[in-house]
Parts: sequence; structure tokens; C-alpha cells
Amino acid sequence: MDPASAIGVASSAIAFLQFTYQFSTTLFSIVADGTSGPVQYDDLEEVCHKMKHMSLDIELSQEDATAQSPMQMAVLSLSNQCRLLAERILRRLEKIKPANRKLISAIKATVKYIYSKEEFSTLQKNLDTCRGQLHLHLSTLHK
Repeated sequence: MDPASAIGVASSAIAFLQFTYQFSTTLFSIVADGTSGPVQYDDLEEVCHKMKHMSLDIELSQEDATAQSPMQMAVLSLSNQCRLLAERILRRLEKIKPANRKLISAIKATVKYIYSKEEFSTLQKNLDTCRGQLHLHLSTLHK
């Protein structure tokens, strides 16, 4: 076997083992632990719920002001963006949760979790960026 073919076979085997490990650990966390998915998604869900409630609180507190400054309008806009992003993540998380703890349902959820990992990573980065901008605007507004 020539070296290029050997490298190709080895890299394919490594990719298969990596996928199998990720699949089995995710499946185990769903079936054995009784969770609705991997731990990092549970943390993301909690952060999104907090962001949603905080954004609604900010929007309600800013609506009371009669004349809004440009900074207050920017805070409202960022708060709305954060809330919408958090709601989008929560809806997406609900779609990939297993319907029950049966094996077939858990396998389907595991596949969905694995294939949506990159999407959730992007959404989480977007939420972190939005949250950071909102924090900066709120800090500036209250000084």
C-alpha cells in the first residue's frame, strides 16, 4: 500500500473513532443520566432563559421613560436582539430534545445533537457578543 493511501485510511479510521466516541457519550448522557441532552446544552438553555428574562426586564424598564436618548434606544435595540437570539436558541434546543427515554428516540436526538453542534456554537458566540455589547451599553448608560 502506498503511503498516501495508508494516510487516507488512517485518517478515516480516526474520524470514525472520534464520531463513534462522541455519539456514544452523547447517547449515554441522554439514556443513562436521564438528561435531555449533553451538559453543555443544558447550560446553554439556562443562559438563554436568563437572557430572555433579563432582556424583557430591560425593555419594560426602558418603556417607562418618556423621552429616550440615543443610548437608551441602542440599549432597547440590543436587548431585543439578545432576546430574539435567546428565543431562537431555545426553540432549536426544544426541536432536538428526545421525545422520551426510549432507545430509538435517544438515538435520533443524539444524531441531531451531533450534527447541530456547529450551529449551536455559532449561535452561542452570537449570543455572547450580543450580551457583551448590551453589558457595555448598560454600563455606559448608568455612569
